[in-house]
Amino acid sequence: MPTADSSTTGYTWQAEALISTGSAISQIITSPQVEHKVAQAGGTAAYSLTLVNLYNQDYPDFGYPEATLSVHSSDPASTHRTYLIARRTMIETLASRQKQAGAPRGHRIVVQVADDSGPIPQTGSRKRALGGLLLLGLVAGGTGWSLTGRRRA
Repeated sequence: MPTADSSTTGYTWQAEALISTGSAISQIITSPQVEHKVAQAGGTAAYSLTLVNLYNQDYPDFGYPEATLSVHSSDPASTHRTYLIARRTMIETLASRQKQAGAPRGHRIVVQVADDSGPIPQTGSRKRALGGLLLLGLVAGGTGWSLTGRRRA
């Protein structure tokens, strides 16, 4: 690790290091070996870690998270359990990789989770589709009933 540098080149170097680290960790976390580890720990849902802050033009943009951890499942309990396991695995993986590389404890990059959004319903769910079809059927049936009743009169 370089000595503390307050110049713009030092700042730029640190930003590139954070982006490179985020990219490497996102690839490691989504690798088959780590996915197997998450599954063994009880994670049953599919997950992904997507890098958000891919580049910086002048200075790092810390207004957005470096990466977004997403878990997808139709079961909310499975989704949350897999999220917790994947988050813990990401934190442990980053810490162990830096320890293996010999980074001093005070200079290590740490994971800070900004927020857990909880379950978010996705568009195109089966229940909504069936509800829409039921509503459409009722409207069509009511219209047909109305038209048939007027012909008789």
